[in-house]
Amino acid sequence: MKKWLYLLYAGISLVLIFLLVNHFTHKRLPNQGTTTVKFSHGPDIYFKERAFDFGEVDEGEKVVHSFKFKNRGDSLLKIIKVGSTCGCIATVAAKRELKPGESGEIKAVFDSKNYMGWVRKAIYVQSNDPDQPTIALQIAGMVLVDIGVNPRRVNFGQVMLGEPHQKVIDLFPMKLKRLEVKRVELSSPYLTAHQEEKAIEGKPGVGITLLLSPQAPEGKLSESLKIYTNSKKQAVISIPIIGTVRGGVWTSPQELVFGCHRGHKRTLKLTVNVGKRQEFKILRAEDELGWVTTKVSLLKKEKLHQEYQIEVQVKPDAPVGSFKEKLHLYTNDKKWPVLDVTLEGFIH
Repeated sequence: MKKWLYLLYAGISLVLIFLLVNHFTHKRLPNQGTTTVKFSHGPDIYFKERAFDFGEVDEGEKVVHSFKFKNRGDSLLKIIKVGSTCGCIATVAAKRELKPGESGEIKAVFDSKNYMGWVRKAIYVQSNDPDQPTIALQIAGMVLVDIGVNPRRVNFGQVMLGEPHQKVIDLFPMKLKRLEVKRVELSSPYLTAHQEEKAIEGKPGVGITLLLSPQAPEGKLSESLKIYTNSKKQAVISIPIIGTVRGGVWTSPQELVFGCHRGHKRTLKLTVNVGKRQEFKILRAEDELGWVTTKVSLLKKEKLHQEYQIEVQVKPDAPVGSFKEKLHLYTNDKKWPVLDVTLEGFIH
């Protein structure tokens, strides 16, 4: 009898414990699913949808969509800021302050001009919701064009004076059944273009090889390539061409920024590029405060190009605090006897 009473008492106790745990851990806001738990009071921003697929649009069309939301909290909801990852999306909040129970919307306009293929963009909504101060919304879809172009801009980067360089541009039909490149025009006599038929992603396309002449003068490139096609919508495709032809001596980067704890080793690297100076040498490297050590290595030595690497490390006994100084690189070159690099940072 005693054993039976003990089992009954234990069973009742377990049921009561279960009911209490269930009561205190499963308080939910209405319509917010079975996994969302919110104990704190305050504003609560709720979006019915956070992603919108606009399907397929022709390049140049504008996509307009409104993301609707509601304040499901018990105090005033404030929309602090609405922004996007690029300038192609304009966003505006119809109402920036919502009382409990009120609804609002974020209107987004995506301009598909100069886009092609699959596109996904993000919109960020900042509010005074303590649990979700920033919410990401997405707009995605396919932008259709007659002719696909890759890349849409040519960047030669840092080019050594006297060295030839080339880039390839691929054109392939997307909505167009048959692609034809009628002619090309270049804005510089130091650029030439050659085209050939090629298969691109399984479709018959055209590859255009862009050549930069070794005679290109020193300085920045800001040119363009115009491609004339058989497409009515893309009769002329303009490709910007940028870059820099370098013939002197320069460092990359021009500033090193440190952030380290005292006594800990942290090494940063910089390169010194040398063009058309076969006997160029870096003799030594010294900083103004004497707080760093350096190691100079010759990485490349060619007829028209040399490349040095300098490893810079803060000394273990460097004092705590912020610093800003110059690293002097002394060379044997009369035109470039000293190269200066800024050193800046904080030692904890």
